Formats: sequence, structure tokens, C-alpha cells
Amino acid sequence: MASQVEHEFVNAVNRHGYAFQFAVIQRAKQLYEEGKSPFRFEVSEFPVQVRGAHTRIDFILRKREGKLLLISECKRANPALSNWCFVRAPFVRGNRSVERPMIDRLRRDRGEIFYVESVIAAMTDRAYHLAFEVKSQAKGDAGGTRATIEEAATQVSRGLNGLIEFYLRDVALLKNMDELWFLPVVFTTANLLTSETDLTETNISSGEVALSASTLKEEEWLLYQYHVSPGIKHETGYRATSADLGEALDREFVRTIAIVSPNGIEPFLRWAAGLWFDKLN
Repeated sequence: MASQVEHEFVNAVNRHGYAFQFAVIQRAKQLYEEGKSPFRFEVSEFPVQVRGAHTRIDFILRKREGKLLLISECKRANPALSNWCFVRAPFVRGNRSVERPMIDRLRRDRGEIFYVESVIAAMTDRAYHLAFEVKSQAKGDAGGTRATIEEAATQVSRGLNGLIEFYLRDVALLKNMDELWFLPVVFTTANLLTSETDLTETNISSGEVALSASTLKEEEWLLYQYHVSPGIKHETGYRATSADLGEALDREFVRTIAIVSPNGIEPFLRWAAGLWFDKLN
């Protein structure tokens, strides 16, 4: 009886991802203490709410000088669907041909008044738009789903927007700060793969595109250009300056989520440490 309970207990802990979550925090702390990362652990299981929905952020890392927060979600992939494959969308908006990381920035306007704006970073070749969970040879978790990537992106976005509202409800927390940047991150046990396949070359009669295993490349980390649903956004909208839907898409909905494997933790934190941001023009 005891051995059966122990077995089920271990399975439950592993399945819910807490063990993986604390292993990732420990790795981030180790890199900070060794001087290999400027991101220090701040809190775990931080409660927030957005549009009446309550959730908890798995953990938050703060850059040493305090301006950049990594809003972190840990996702242990279903072993049977542990290959996460990403590809670029050839069309996102009509007048853009390159992708740049896009995140939220909370910025002081005057006195104790803050506002939220979209900001962009330097161009990158790591940005992808479409995500697919592909079968592996491993046995799956009981009750596992095929929507793990979407669930993780939704959850980390909800946590990020809830944290923005948390700060806006009590701007005294931002004393002596003029701005704060928020980058959502999903740490996962999944194998990350990307393809440079051009989806415009799809056979228009069959609706199928030719793919082969040789088009896939293993990645340690990547950037997912996620279109955030209005229902999980913070309630501070941007001021539209035109009726251009491409502008609205960028400013209001497209947000970059970093997807990071265990081997990618150190190189990702190194990349994030060098980020700089500009206001979206």
C-alpha cells in the first residue's frame, strides 16, 4: 500500500510540473550566483488577476538593475507530444517583412501617472508564428492534451497582464522607477524544433505543403510571436492614431513569448540580458 501511494504521489508531483518548476528556478539562481546571468529570482506562485480571472505566476526573475522582469511559466510537456515544432507565417501584416521582439512596457507619464505601451527590440532570426505539438515515441500522460503550447502561452500572457494591472492598481510600488519592461517566458521539457519551410509554396489544389525531417532544426530556445486574445489582456488600451489594422495588431495584440528548453536556459538569459527596447513607431 505504501509503495503504491508513493508511486502515485511521485507521478502526481511530476505530472503537475512543480518539480520541474523548482529545478528551473534553482538553475536560474545558480547562474546568477556564478555571475553568468544578471537575472535574480524574485518570487514564485505570485497571485494576480486580469478581467476578473485569477491565476498565479509560476515565478518571476528580475534583471539586476530592476527594469526587466521575466514572467515565467513552466510547462512539462506531455511525453507523447513532446516535440514542439515552429514555423514562420509568411504574412502577418501588409507592410512588414521582418520580425522584431515585441513586449509591454509600463512607463511613467508624469507624477504618479503610468501608462502601458508596446516596445520593440532589435531584429531577430529566432521569431516564429505557428506552433504544433508532434508525436514522439514516448508514452503519454493520462489525460494529456494536444493544446499544451496554447495553454502555456495563454497562461503566461494572463499572468503578465495580471501583473501589469497589479502595478497599475498601486503605482507606489514603482517609486523611483520611470519604466518597467515585461517579457513572458515559457520554460519547457519539450524538444524545440523549427522549420524554414516557405508556406507560400503550398499546393493550392490539395492544401498541403511538402515537408521532410531535413527541414527541422533543433533549438535550445526561440521566440513565439503570439497574438493575445482580448479576454486576457490588461484593461489599459492604447490610443489609436489611425484606422490601420496592422498598427492595431502590433500595438494591441502581438506579444513575444520566449520558449526555452532546459539546455537553453543559460543562452536565453544571456540574450535577454542584452535586450534594449524602443517605443513602437
